[in-house]
Amino acid sequence: MTENGNEHNTEDQDITIERCPHDAENPYTMVSKHLIFDTRLSPSARWLVVFLQTFTKPVTWKELVKEIKPYYTQKELKKLIQEAMKFGYLATGDICHE
Repeated sequence: MTENGNEHNTEDQDITIERCPHDAENPYTMVSKHLIFDTRLSPSARWLVVFLQTFTKPVTWKELVKEIKPYYTQKELKKLIQEAMKFGYLATGDICHE
């Protein structure tokens, strides 16, 4: 629905999709196209990897659970992390800093 309550029928219209503003208050995160199109990962695991890329420093388990709690349980989160690690998108410890 639009702001005025009308529904958009995108099938019959030639619409333009615009990016959100990109500035200090609305920064972008660069994401590899390989990740976006890697069908070995579930959409949820891809989302998690992208979400983690928005952090400017390594994240502890407690911080991650706190941030993800509205979306996934700890059990689901562990499964997604394992999935992303299996295909090389996440690593633990100092592996990424060597």
